[in-house]
Amino acid sequence: MSVEKVNQYKEHKKNRKQEIEQQKKKDALNRVLAWVVAVVVIAALVVGIAVTVVNQVKKASASKEDMSYTYSSYELMDYADIEGTAATEE
Repeated sequence: MSVEKVNQYKEHKKNRKQEIEQQKKKDALNRVLAWVVAVVVIAALVVGIAVTVVNQVKKASASKEDMSYTYSSYELMDYADIEGTAATEE
């Protein structure tokens, strides 16, 4: 081994504990960030679904309010002669 390689190995060995601690911190930070991203994505999906459902309910209730229930829209034929129209025709 050359002198440079030996010196490099000694430096690496001397700083090994600090490097391991830094790597553990980076791994923990990456884990936390992954959870945060996952929670944000799930929350966005839930909010999107909730907004869609609310809009559909509002649309359905608005269409019910627009319907007019007038006499002419529900005019039925008088099969039982309740109004007595058959007697007057004779």
